[in-house]
Amino acid sequence: MKMNKGITLIALVVTIVVLLILAAVSISMLGGENGIITQAQNATVKNDNGTVSEALRLKLSEYILDNEGKNEEDKLGLLKKDGIINDESIINVEKLVGEKLKTGNGSDSEDVYKIEDNHLYYYDKNGNKTDLGDLGDLGSLVEETDPSLFEVDENGTISLKDYDRYYRNEIEWTIENVVIPREIDGKVVKRIGPN
Repeated sequence: MKMNKGITLIALVVTIVVLLILAAVSISMLGGENGIITQAQNATVKNDNGTVSEALRLKLSEYILDNEGKNEEDKLGLLKKDGIINDESIINVEKLVGEKLKTGNGSDSEDVYKIEDNHLYYYDKNGNKTDLGDLGDLGSLVEETDPSLFEVDENGTISLKDYDRYYRNEIEWTIENVVIPREIDGKVVKRIGPN
């Protein structure tokens, strides 16, 4: 009796079923709500949100520096004048950041970054809204930190009075956001000292 070597129909069916199961698992890992592709897209959006938010805050700080430390200018007006926002306060990401991103106005997506009520918002293409943070008062004076906490030497270098006592926790520092005063005791601040 002669034996024919070859694949049986049952073995072929089992192999196809196993391949189909592996394909289904691979597709669900790639796509789906928690898939690799979705997670990569979410990471891109999160990264771009941080880039736009930081670039906008730097631009607003630049306006304050250009205005000698004061925040009297209408910063929304300056953003519009510089072409960074349009009449609806939608941000032109390419103009703000200096390059196209995967998100925001100017990209190939339908999502936008918008300033509303002194907050930066991200609207995705489905209309979902994400608050990217308060931008502060875009039209009033920035309150300088109490000048009596600092001292300025003859070169215009500002330093914290009683630094050693703060360092040793003899005095508790309670100020969250430090806005360096422009002038202390008639001396113009030009640089920040060490520590």
